[in-house]
Amino acid sequence: NVNQTVVNNQASVSTQKMKFEIPVILPDKERFPLLADKLVAAFSQIQTGNNNSGKSISKLFSQLSRLHQWISDNKTAGRTESGAQASKSANDLKESLKDLFRYINHKDTLKTGSSIEKALKQSGTFLEKRIAIQKEVSIYKQSKPPTELTLHKDIKANLNRVLATALYNLAKINTHQLKSPQIPQPSQSTTTSAGTSSSSANSSSAQKALTGSSSSLNSNLLNNIKTKLRQFTAGRTVVGNLPELERITKEVLTNVQDALSRTQLGQLTNLRPESSTQQWLFELPVMNGKNVDSFSIYLNEEDESTDENGNMQRRWSVVLQFEIGELGKIRSMLSWENNKIQVRFLAEQQNTVNLVGTELEYFQKMLNKQDIIFEQLTIEQAQLGDLNVQFSGRTS
Repeated sequence: NVNQTVVNNQASVSTQKMKFEIPVILPDKERFPLLADKLVAAFSQIQTGNNNSGKSISKLFSQLSRLHQWISDNKTAGRTESGAQASKSANDLKESLKDLFRYINHKDTLKTGSSIEKALKQSGTFLEKRIAIQKEVSIYKQSKPPTELTLHKDIKANLNRVLATALYNLAKINTHQLKSPQIPQPSQSTTTSAGTSSSSANSSSAQKALTGSSSSLNSNLLNNIKTKLRQFTAGRTVVGNLPELERITKEVLTNVQDALSRTQLGQLTNLRPESSTQQWLFELPVMNGKNVDSFSIYLNEEDESTDENGNMQRRWSVVLQFEIGELGKIRSMLSWENNKIQVRFLAEQQNTVNLVGTELEYFQKMLNKQDIIFEQLTIEQAQLGDLNVQFSGRTS
């Protein structure tokens, strides 16, 4: 069953990153103007962010920690109206991020084909289709949709919730709803030897207070106390920390937009009106303890061919790339045709090459149990870039 097995192939290690470009032919702009514009817009966004969705979501995890810290450091801010609004905004954003990470798959749950299929369905790639099916079920069957159609676990849906929360919070900050009132600065004064200060303005105010009614004196005293309290609480709790909350919110917004653009691009790569074959790009974040690992999966159905007996042959290729802690980047390239496969592993680090090499024999036994014939199984060392999209066709 084995034509070729190579455990380690280190003859040449490229110092340049090995690219993998997913071909996307832009549809005719005259026939499909909206689709062409959407593809170009999504591509432009990811070029700016230069991150796959998994990496962007990993950054959101660190920003969730910063929000926790901000809330802890500013507990006393709730004593003022503006401070309470700031705390509520921070907590709302924190809760929306927690909902996002609550439904991201843990690595221990992705051990079977059915669990991986479920994760792909909830990756956000099929969100709009699931919404349409859910609506159809609700309208025509008048019953609750099946569990697999619920949207609260969908990554794209939860990213959109975080996006809406971040935009709303920034709007409140920029419209001064969270700004502390301007505190009047004391007038310039001189200090006497007894340590007291005086000014012509203060003297005038004092004389008016002395000659006024008792109600006027009480009113002036109350206003003075309120001013001092605002000055104390604003200076120590809200004004000094509001810029940090604004920075965190803007960073959350940027990473959410990057992740959504990558997800949208993955959806659009399959919308090729001129082609009958399919291709899909999935980018899955996976929880690994307190870290978020990134998995990219590219599926491509190549053109059908006929064998010597005239039977139609379907050929699929799969590219899986991930980056887990000290292992660095690993890429697996698999092609499948008529129950025969070729597998090529690439890894950036030498210790990872050695580790994968020791597992190839186990991988070979598992394939044989499934009556799968593999023609090639190799592991090599190479520098790896991210899976990218390469457009061709008219852009205007």
